[in-house]
Amino acid sequence: MNRNRLRWMRKAFAGILTAVMCMSLTGCGGGKQIQDTSTAEEDYAYIPSIISIDSQAYTHSGNYTINGDNLYYTKTEWSEQGDSQVSIIRMDPRNGNSEEVPVDADNADILAMCMDGDGNYHLACMKTEYDENGNLLNAEYYIRKLDPAGKEIGRIDYGILQKSDAESFYVNGMVMDQDGVYYLTLGESIAAINDKGEVQFSIDIPSYVDGMGVGRNGEIVVCFFDQGPDGWKMKGQLIDKQAKKLGAVCDNFPMLNGSSYIGTGVETDLLIPTENGIVGYCFADGSRKEYLNFIDNDLMVSDTRFVQMLANGDIILVSEDYALDKTEVIYCERVPADSIVKEKILTLGGMSFSEDIKRHVVDFNRANNEYKIKLIEYDSDGLEYEDAEANMNNAIASGNGADMYVIRDTDMGRKYASKGVFLDLNTFLEQDPEIHPENYYENILKMYSYDGLCYAVFPRFIIQSYVGRQSVLGDRTSWTPQDVMELIQEYPDKVFCPYIQKQGLLSMLVCNDLDHYIDWETGKCSFDTQEFMDVLKFVNEAVPDAEGSEYSEEEDMLYYNNKALVTDAYLYSLQEIQLYMRLSGEPVTFIGLPISSGSGNLVIPAGDPIAISSKCKDPKVAWEFVRYYLLPEFQNVDEEMGIFGFPVLRSAMDQYMKNAMIPETYTNENGEEVEVTNTWGVNGVEVEIGAVTQEECDIFLELVNNCTASGTYDEKMIEILTEEANAYFRGGKSVEEAVKVIQSRLSIYVSENM
Repeated sequence: MNRNRLRWMRKAFAGILTAVMCMSLTGCGGGKQIQDTSTAEEDYAYIPSIISIDSQAYTHSGNYTINGDNLYYTKTEWSEQGDSQVSIIRMDPRNGNSEEVPVDADNADILAMCMDGDGNYHLACMKTEYDENGNLLNAEYYIRKLDPAGKEIGRIDYGILQKSDAESFYVNGMVMDQDGVYYLTLGESIAAINDKGEVQFSIDIPSYVDGMGVGRNGEIVVCFFDQGPDGWKMKGQLIDKQAKKLGAVCDNFPMLNGSSYIGTGVETDLLIPTENGIVGYCFADGSRKEYLNFIDNDLMVSDTRFVQMLANGDIILVSEDYALDKTEVIYCERVPADSIVKEKILTLGGMSFSEDIKRHVVDFNRANNEYKIKLIEYDSDGLEYEDAEANMNNAIASGNGADMYVIRDTDMGRKYASKGVFLDLNTFLEQDPEIHPENYYENILKMYSYDGLCYAVFPRFIIQSYVGRQSVLGDRTSWTPQDVMELIQEYPDKVFCPYIQKQGLLSMLVCNDLDHYIDWETGKCSFDTQEFMDVLKFVNEAVPDAEGSEYSEEEDMLYYNNKALVTDAYLYSLQEIQLYMRLSGEPVTFIGLPISSGSGNLVIPAGDPIAISSKCKDPKVAWEFVRYYLLPEFQNVDEEMGIFGFPVLRSAMDQYMKNAMIPETYTNENGEEVEVTNTWGVNGVEVEIGAVTQEECDIFLELVNNCTASGTYDEKMIEILTEEANAYFRGGKSVEEAVKVIQSRLSIYVSENM
């Protein structure tokens, strides 16, 4: 592990399935008004059926195509000698019946495939040869044309398109138009070459090409990220074949779901895979039509690699999940809406949703015949954060919002908990026959609480802290701003913490201690106090540089060279305990952030905290959904299954620590079992990390038991706080003047948002 991992953690925190109604579909109009009919109900729905593709078969991403009603993809098998055997699989996606079409051996990588109207295959290939040291000796680039039986009937060389060195020349995608012209995406360019190998044109693209497709009338569209006045956004643009350049911009173009493939439309110009489903798109007016919402149709789609609509309206898509090593062909049959049994709906609202919660929604819906969970995502369609947050706040405040909410912002959670917007989950926790609070770390389990009311629970956690040497910090397990100021005076030759900025430290001290400054029941703020003035003075003295420090090796090593009192620490595995102890060279204390009371060791949810609305249509069903995360079957799942963070169930934590104390071993060439040690480095300082000890587990458990704080983030509050504090830091105002304005502005802000 290197320091970048730590720095990233530091900066990162701020079968057949019953389907519900699909969204509206309308034809493409000729007007210029952008339409989006995705919220209107239609008279059809989709019933998906899933077929798994053998995960042992190496299938190139993008090598999917359709001809007639059959799906085609390539399979490459490698021998021990390094030779390859390629087959093209023809599958009936309705039932999974398939057959292999052997392809003439060529020992080349197949980068893309498409088919023509005669059933011939067109394969973009790259054949490379390396020496024993891994140096590239030779490279060939060509498109093979194969007949339906897999026999080569033509070949053209596209190496003529090469502009960069051979190591970086790579085809990312290929489509073909009605005239037999191939369009190849090559990183940040797109090139057209005909079936005689003659280059028609090459167009440089402003950034990496994320996708390319063919419209229903033969238009070629390319999409990429482009920087505009509102930042980087995905942009779709047609290829002007006559002018041989980028042509008309596609307004309101959807964000692709990690796929370089865009489907040809039947009722719309294009069929586009997005994160949430399959959307039709029209060139004329930029309108979108949502055909298929994944979660609403009980589908967990990680990465859509192919999508196409058949003439009858059925949809075929291919989903690849690299984490689970799973590839699925999903056939979605369009049926009359009134043929579908409609379940009762409970809604789950949130700014956005993790892959884990989406997977749980799908699993819950598949297992429940009476209720279905439907997601409401407030941060959608590229909204700015403040607008998305306002949408969610308005929904909650109106009383007509969701039945459950993902509440990541503890400030928002406490505010609404004080108004009775959320149910007290203590009742469910205490009455649940399988969940007994005493079997959990209750300080963690009930971290999202206000005035004794537990308004949300989350399944796993990580810890944010400050760590320092015991020889400096003594036997403290927590500290206040006053303690820090005294230590700074005691050690004038040491900085407080590397990289810390005045604004960042102030935000952490205040936003993670808001209950001390704000009475959420009355809205009364207490920032015009001597105590808060002392905090401002402390920040001003503890951090000399108001703008913070740029990255440098010297700055990075301040703590490890014993020139800083503490360094920030993010604990997301037990090995971090080892790392900080060994880099410190002596016993350490995880002392946390300096706050007015309790421990400043912050609990960061590693799963989505879920609250149940007091107006939930069926709280018992909602609790059935929420409680899953606290059951042993989830708590005992480890990181190898894609679950991140520490469990809150004590027995699961015990097993987690037992596993961490088992040395990792391998058998060497002499048949001897040897323990594996991993080297984690921080700029030139390297330490060996292995199985943890009981002592290290004890240190961690003490830390867990001392966690009493949860982080929060309110962008507007931080803006007000830092804006006025900066006036003091820079000498424009006295500390008394600064706190007076902060008190006034934050009091108004809190009262307006209560």
